[in-house]
Amino acid sequence: MGRIRRDPFVLVLFGATGDLAKRKLYSALFRLVRSKKISRDFKVVGIARSTLTDAHFRRIVFESTNFKCNNQFLKKFFYQRVDMHEPGGLDHVESYLKQLKADYAGNIIFYLSLHPMLFENALTQLMHSGLFAFDDESRIAFEKPFGMDAASCKTLNTLILEQGSEEKVYRIDHYLNYKMVRNILAVRFSNHFFEKIWNKDFIDHVQIIANEKIGLEGRNAYFGDSGVLKDMFQTHLLQLASLVGIEEPDSLKREDLSKSKVDFLKNITLDETCFLVKGQYHGFCKDLGTDSSIETCMGLKLFVDNERWRGVPFYFKSGKGLDEKVTRIYIRLKKSDSKIFKKGVLPNSILITISGDEGVSVRFNVYHSFKDDMLEPVFMSFLENKDLRKKHAHPYDRLLYRVIRFDNKGFVTGEEAEACWAVYEQVMRALDSPRLVYYYPGSKGPSELFSLMRADGRRWLV
Repeated sequence: MGRIRRDPFVLVLFGATGDLAKRKLYSALFRLVRSKKISRDFKVVGIARSTLTDAHFRRIVFESTNFKCNNQFLKKFFYQRVDMHEPGGLDHVESYLKQLKADYAGNIIFYLSLHPMLFENALTQLMHSGLFAFDDESRIAFEKPFGMDAASCKTLNTLILEQGSEEKVYRIDHYLNYKMVRNILAVRFSNHFFEKIWNKDFIDHVQIIANEKIGLEGRNAYFGDSGVLKDMFQTHLLQLASLVGIEEPDSLKREDLSKSKVDFLKNITLDETCFLVKGQYHGFCKDLGTDSSIETCMGLKLFVDNERWRGVPFYFKSGKGLDEKVTRIYIRLKKSDSKIFKKGVLPNSILITISGDEGVSVRFNVYHSFKDDMLEPVFMSFLENKDLRKKHAHPYDRLLYRVIRFDNKGFVTGEEAEACWAVYEQVMRALDSPRLVYYYPGSKGPSELFSLMRADGRRWLV
């Protein structure tokens, strides 16, 4: 569906007063307008339960952009109070939105930055009213996670496929719009020396790590009943693992890439050595305002039962309130079996840093600088130039731009979403227990995470 670059559009934002809208979306939209990447002829209709005037809503947007946007930008924003917990919540704004849709030639985007338990009600109302349809220019975007569990995910997909196709549905995982995440496939499949060793014969294990320093930061309502396993493992970490692990797709088209990802996810398995550690930082319940057994940190070991990866463990680690913010993929190769070099030989490794000092680093051995009978590790690295990095689009700039431009690359398909939920539920059935271990904010996480890795003869990178 081709569109010219600067088509006028309407963005209807559900959850307009929420944390994600304030931290990510308003700034992303402002940067796109300021850089002239999208039309300046647009309207944003903010929808939430709070009782606000347009002026109050515009003040929220102004503060969310660090007071950088001007009145010309703010005058594009309008507010409607809607309670999406109610089955007919949209009824009183339906005619208003239909008129806007007509005024903008049907080019309307419904962006659901809502708790996932509200997705089905919102989708049903939008489709039944005709506001979202598969035979016009309307489209719909869902923030992650897509559904609350495998069953609700499948229900949402069924609702969509009964009416149309995947083409106009944008399931968001913003990690897929990080530049280094997009580079994983380029590193693997365009470089002969990487792809030839990217298998069980050479790789000892893989670590997928996403640590955050912050705690709840205003996300009490969502995180309080989800936890890091749903928030991070079921979405971001499995997407990263699938890009590391997939077979080369037939093309980079959405359907071909998704097929390879789903094939990989369906091969994830567990054995008796697998583990799941759930941790909670001291003070979490105070931050939340209630007692809770929700995990804020997790460590997990899984396997992939296919020809490429059989026997290679994949380790996952993620948490809040840790000592540093970093997202990394660590691929450690098996130790060299050289007959002539034994002393000081360290296993080679490949480190892909997604956030932090973005880049790729390869560790290998050379003669020690001062000891002729010893080796030492050195690193060959590609690091993103910091000046260039500032010019790169933020992940939310890129994904919002793609939604506006009718470009569905970099989004999760329905099959992928169901496959990720299936892995999550497989893990919970096999390994879950009510036991929580505790750690202090600012630490590296619970000690049990590290003792289990030591028992495997390995250690976490961070």
